[in-house]
Amino acid sequence: MALTKEQKEIRRSGVGGSDVAGIFGVSKWATPLDIFFSKIQEVEDDEDDNEAIEWGNRLEALIVKTFADKTGKECIPGTETFRHPDYPHMLANVDAMIVGENAALEVKTARFAGEWGERGSDEIPNAYLLQVAHYSAVLNLDKVYSAVLISGSDFRIYEYKKNPKLEELI
Repeated sequence: MALTKEQKEIRRSGVGGSDVAGIFGVSKWATPLDIFFSKIQEVEDDEDDNEAIEWGNRLEALIVKTFADKTGKECIPGTETFRHPDYPHMLANVDAMIVGENAALEVKTARFAGEWGERGSDEIPNAYLLQVAHYSAVLNLDKVYSAVLISGSDFRIYEYKKNPKLEELI
C-alpha cells in the first residue's frame, strides 16, 4: 500500500526501514547523501511516476493474501508508522503484522531472482535484510517474513529471525 502524505511527512522525522540500505551504502536506489537530503528538505515526490513502485503498491495486497493462503497465517495490513521506544528516530512501516506471532511481513516484487536465495531460507538481498532487521529492532519482533513475487510468477517466502548483533549495528 502506498504511504499517505501524512506518513511520508512522518518519515522525514526519522530513519525508516527503506532508508537503512542507503545509509549503509548498499542501496541501488539511494546514497547516504540522498537519504540525508530527503530528511532535511522538501523532496519532489515522483513515486507516482515510477512504474516499479506503482506495480509494487498495486500487487502488495495480492502478495499478502497469497502469503496468508500458502502459510495459513492471518495477516493484518500495516497502516501505521511505528517508532522505536528508546530510539525515536527509528521508524517502521511494515506491510502486515502476523496474528498470533511476534512477527511482521515485508512484501517485495522483483524482476530477477539472482540475489534471492533458496525458498524458505533467510537469503535475501542485503538491502532488504537491513530493512527487515530494522523493522525487527523497532518493533522488537522475533521474525520478519519476506514474501516476494519475482518476474510476475515466481512466489517465494523467506524468514528473518531476530539477529541482535545486526540490529544493534543498525
